[in-house]
Parts: sequence; C-alpha cells; structure tokens
Amino acid sequence: MAKGTHIKLTKGTVDAIQANGRDFRVFDSELPGYHVRVRPNGTKTYALKYRYGDRQKSLSIGQHGVLTPDQARVRALELLAQTSQRRRPCDRQKTPTQC
Repeated sequence: MAKGTHIKLTKGTVDAIQANGRDFRVFDSELPGYHVRVRPNGTKTYALKYRYGDRQKSLSIGQHGVLTPDQARVRALELLAQTSQRRRPCDRQKTPTQC
C-alpha cells in the first residue's frame, strides 16, 4: 500500500492488507484520523490520530481480530467526541492518572 492510502476499512480490506517489512498506516476514507497500523511482522492495530490542544496524538484502539473494523470505528467516534468536548481521550486500559 502507498503511504497515505485512504480506503474504507472493512474486515475484507483489512484482511487483504499485507505487511511489507515496514511499519505503515492505512487511513479510513470516512472517519478522519481512524486508521489501521500494520507492523513489519503483520500485526494490525486500529488506532486514532487526533489533535488535543495544539498537539497531534495517536491512540491505540485494539488489535485486528479481537475487534472488527466496525467496533473499532465506534470506539474511535467515542474518542473523537471526547476531544470535541475538550476532554483528553483515554484508553480504557489506562488508569485515570495516566490519561
């Protein structure tokens, strides 16, 4: 996949993404910032790139196979809603002091 690729992330499209020996991201064409990160070993992780204040951040949502693209998209929407309310999104696995 080319750098900066934007496609509709579905189970079929994510399954079809092949590792190429480098770390890369494939962004969703419908939800800004929502993407799947592909590691050189083939591990695929859903994540969200967002702005908090004047900083750009990235937050891991979950691993492909444990979550479907639709489940990860819903979680990404919840996290984006938190940023629109000027709250810092927090991963559920972190304690409140780590957020």
